Amino acid sequence: MRWRASGTRGFAARVLLVAAAYFGSAKLGLALAYTQGNVTAVWPPTGIALGALVIWGYRFWPGVALGALLANGTTDVSVLTTLGITVGNTLEALTGAALLARFDFRPSLDRVRDVFVLVVCAAVLSTTVSATIGNTSLLLGGEIPADRFGFFWRLWWLGDMGGDLLVAPVLMLLASRRGWLELVRSRRLEAAALVGLVVAVSVLSLTPTTPLAFLAFPGLVVAALRFRQIGAAVASLAVASVAVWITARGGGPFARGSRDENLLESQLFCGVGALTALLLAAVLSERKRAEDTQRFLAETSRVLVSSLELDRTLDAVARTAVPDQADWCVIFVLDEGGELRPAAMAHADPNREALLRELAQRAPPDSDGSSAIARVVHTARSQVLAEAPAFLVPTATGGEQDDLLRELGFRSAAIVPLHARGRTLGALALVYGGSARRFEEADLRVAEDLANRCALAADNARLYRHEHGVAETLQRSLLPDRLPDIAGVELAARGDVAGRGVRAAAMMGQLRTGARAYTLEGGSPATILARVNRLASAAGFRDMATALCVAYAPATGRLKIANAGHLPPLVVSPGGAVRRLELPASLPLNVEPNTRYTEAEDDLAAGDTLLLYTDGLVERTHGTLLEGIRDLERAAAQAPSGVRPLCDHIADHVLDRAELSDDVALLAFRVLPVHGEPLHLRVPAHPQTLSDVRRSLRRWLEHQLDRARLWAGRSRTGDRGTSGQRRSDRERARLRAVANTARGASGSGPGDHAQDDGRGRHDSR
Repeated sequence: MRWRASGTRGFAARVLLVAAAYFGSAKLGLALAYTQGNVTAVWPPTGIALGALVIWGYRFWPGVALGALLANGTTDVSVLTTLGITVGNTLEALTGAALLARFDFRPSLDRVRDVFVLVVCAAVLSTTVSATIGNTSLLLGGEIPADRFGFFWRLWWLGDMGGDLLVAPVLMLLASRRGWLELVRSRRLEAAALVGLVVAVSVLSLTPTTPLAFLAFPGLVVAALRFRQIGAAVASLAVASVAVWITARGGGPFARGSRDENLLESQLFCGVGALTALLLAAVLSERKRAEDTQRFLAETSRVLVSSLELDRTLDAVARTAVPDQADWCVIFVLDEGGELRPAAMAHADPNREALLRELAQRAPPDSDGSSAIARVVHTARSQVLAEAPAFLVPTATGGEQDDLLRELGFRSAAIVPLHARGRTLGALALVYGGSARRFEEADLRVAEDLANRCALAADNARLYRHEHGVAETLQRSLLPDRLPDIAGVELAARGDVAGRGVRAAAMMGQLRTGARAYTLEGGSPATILARVNRLASAAGFRDMATALCVAYAPATGRLKIANAGHLPPLVVSPGGAVRRLELPASLPLNVEPNTRYTEAEDDLAAGDTLLLYTDGLVERTHGTLLEGIRDLERAAAQAPSGVRPLCDHIADHVLDRAELSDDVALLAFRVLPVHGEPLHLRVPAHPQTLSDVRRSLRRWLEHQLDRARLWAGRSRTGDRGTSGQRRSDRERARLRAVANTARGASGSGPGDHAQDDGRGRHDSR
């Protein structure tokens, strides 16, 4: 009840405001009526009445009627004549507003069609109602002679036309405030200077009796160029005010006949100037809107291809759409169960986003298609709503929805389906609330273009998730379950599958299988890579691949490396020193089928770790590949000892700082130091392990031999006394025993054996 009383007081206040403005401007116009006191060439009330009904609605017609009644009732005409003129003025405003609404008139006047609709429907057609009824009332009341009816009709009609062209645009633009307010604020000094210049030039050009009135047009053009619709409307009204003031005083280029005719000519001149300025501003606005639309769609396309994470991408699109394309936006998608869920939302006012989120959560679109959004999804046809009910839920259950929509603001909505590849994936809702705009055909086409792009991106994300899952499963199935146990070395690995598609995974699987087969057949690393390269070419693969093939001799610590376009390995010493193995440049696999690969050699000392990695570990979105390698080197230098802590440190330091765009593999290969203590090996009870036992034993014996030689050298340069000599003799004897044992181990063959400890493993000592 309190709200209704408050609304009633507000309505009454506006009615009185319209009446007062109408009455005041009418008295000003009637003061310029010379031939007949109720017919004038200057009639601003027409523009006030039209603007009030367009901005606030038809229900404010009592304000127009009251103002017209007071203005004409204070003249010397009869009551019946006053009532007739009042009826004509009121019907004129109602007719003009109805015609404008019929042709989807936009008060912001930012389209050429809006300017033409204003001229034809309001200025030309609706003014005939008042001119006809008003002059007929004057004729019947004996206020004008019958032979002068045509003259007064024309004077009345053109006077009202001037009000619609000069006053109504200013009022409608002031009320809409679409775009121009910030423009004027940012150029307030320029705006003030331009108004002053327009007035000054108008005075100088319209004061002389010589025909210099055309000099006022450049000011109108500049105003339209710099400040668009508001500049054109205000400048036109300023020029008209100067022209009326000068002409009414009997001066200027239009003072050639009666005062009414002179004013009529000046108003025609000002009306043509206003029409020109408004058309120019509308053309510029349409051009800018087209450019903004293309820029918006281009930005949207950039956002859509920037990520394959659906919700994050749609959220960016929703925030791109407001406030230029809508006051708020909600995007719904169908989940796997076929239910609509809000995937993204944005409001031009950040403080109202919580209300928007509450609206989407409290009133999700029904699944039976009775709400507007669900209906658009089910029919795959766009829809424009002019009312809030049934937006998200049916009208019967939309009480809470209506309250939230009232707080959010709802004036018009365009709901379009997200349709791609024959499937409807959801719906996009663009809503105008606080602004005076309504969606029209051109806006709907832009919304549909946006929805099509979003739908394609959503479907691509769905396909990517499916293919990524298949590729990840395939790639993980190709990886070994565990790393092999190799005596004398320690291995650790880390990996992550970013997914390059099923085709890439299948190619990697075939190349890996081929490489393992060629390795088992024997051959140098260069030979193995050459054979794998020919396999890739013969299989008809379309992609390239990089590879490293490393052969390591545990007995000597010698490395042989062949490279096929891969990144250089790193060697991490126990003290933290990191060096990069420089390898000869070579082509990747599947570039040239007859590529010959060369080998490089290097040595690994006890405790050294060979670090092998893929380019996914060092590639950076913002940065070079070399910077990524240097970052990896710094991480390896700072890592703790041990291959597992090394891999963990690199994963924490490198992987967490970059978004993966490619598969990541990291393999750490550490040569275990051999100490002087007895050799203990624990290996599985399989015949294949005998070769590992022999290699480990050979390496241990060679290390003991080196220690013996070192001790022998020290003893020769040390104490040459009896005890020193005895120690030297003992070391020489030990040296000979170690050498003989080493030669025996080197010559051992397949017949060598180890003792079973009864638990399925062998102990060798």
